[in-house]
Amino acid sequence: MALLATLMFLVLAAIAVIHILWAFGLRWPVESERGLVALVVGTTGRTRMPGPVECIAAAAAIFCAGLVALALAHPIALPGAAVLPWAGAAATLVFVIRGVAAYLQVWRRRFAQEPFATMDRNWVRAAVPAAGGWIYRVDDRTNGQLSASQLHIFLMCIMSANDPKRTCALQMSAFDPKRTCRILQTDR
Repeated sequence: MALLATLMFLVLAAIAVIHILWAFGLRWPVESERGLVALVVGTTGRTRMPGPVECIAAAAAIFCAGLVALALAHPIALPGAAVLPWAGAAATLVFVIRGVAAYLQVWRRRFAQEPFATMDRNWVRAAVPAAGGWIYRVDDRTNGQLSASQLHIFLMCIMSANDPKRTCALQMSAFDPKRTCRILQTDR
């Protein structure tokens, strides 16, 4: 679990750093502000990036989620260990809600700018809830042990989000003490 937690932390820390760079005016990975808005914000009709305060707040939240994942696997010690399981549950919930939101019509209308809308539909709505599930799985107190085959199943679900002929969902049983994970695939 420590390896998974470390990988999650590194990915989330990199995403947080990019948000901080955006706060200070970097326009990567595109050249114009309008292009960056279309790529990473996606709000219909919006042409300007969020301000520095919003970008730094997003970076802080993302970085904290990475720290929580890391702390849940015990490679680091943070003050307030008693609230750590609650922080992990909150991070998981936020990631899952964000992923589910991408399926809602109201979300798709509000964030319809391309290429954000396509990336959100094809990748984000599968990857973000999986990240939330991984935060939950790295918590040693849940006895969450993610095997190589389960990691493969997670990755296959993310990849199959692009397949219009197949839907893929993960189901983790909250009542199973082993927190088993199984894949459900159905043809449309």
